Amino acid sequence: MQHSQVHFLWPPSRTQPILRNDEVHVWSVSLSVADPILQELRGALSNDELLRCQRSPLLQEQNRFIAGRGSLRHILALYLDTEPQVIQFGYGHAGKPFLTNPSHDIRFNISHSGDLALIAVTLGREIGVDVELMSVMPEMTEIANRFFSDQAKTEFLATPTGERVEVFYKCWTEKESISKCTGDGITEEKPLPADDITVFPLSPATGYAASLAIRGPASELHTWHWPHQLPPVDSEHPYPVAAGAFLYCR
Repeated sequence: MQHSQVHFLWPPSRTQPILRNDEVHVWSVSLSVADPILQELRGALSNDELLRCQRSPLLQEQNRFIAGRGSLRHILALYLDTEPQVIQFGYGHAGKPFLTNPSHDIRFNISHSGDLALIAVTLGREIGVDVELMSVMPEMTEIANRFFSDQAKTEFLATPTGERVEVFYKCWTEKESISKCTGDGITEEKPLPADDITVFPLSPATGYAASLAIRGPASELHTWHWPHQLPPVDSEHPYPVAAGAFLYCR
């Protein structure tokens, strides 16, 4: 498998992450990795996940699923102080995954597009993340009219035609992250905004748009690139990268 051509914009973490109550951690993950790493990630998957992977007729999509779900297990294992393969998932409305172990309060969400996945982790609050590889689509205006809130649609339509791609994906990832936070998933065309949901815009890699939604006031946000290992260095805390926050527009 070829190495990812994604240009990551976040630094790698170089120490074990410590998740505090007021924090959100977001990891950018390559879905195109060398075969030895892919096999290691495959070894962390459950039988159900392997069966799900095999349903795809495309080898590239199978490998992306293994890289994403295996990385999710390895990242969560850091916070849970356990082995990746013993983690058990349940699935809520619209297929949103959660941890079935009741002895902790870690919440997480995952999204992937192209060769990139984002994994968001926090404590005690519902969370949703969405990432999209940006490309020009002729049906952008039709999608905006159908799915965007009135204010997001107005923002999109007011943007000059040649500059609409980034605005479209900003609005789309906002909408999707909120839907995933509330658990509605993509079945909700225009999710109702809520006063207790905060949205963070994210820029994880060149050519990608992303958003994070979390219930409650703005938290301290840390973003890293997952290097598929944590090299030992002398540091008291991983590199924090703060990002601004804004409430979803009505």
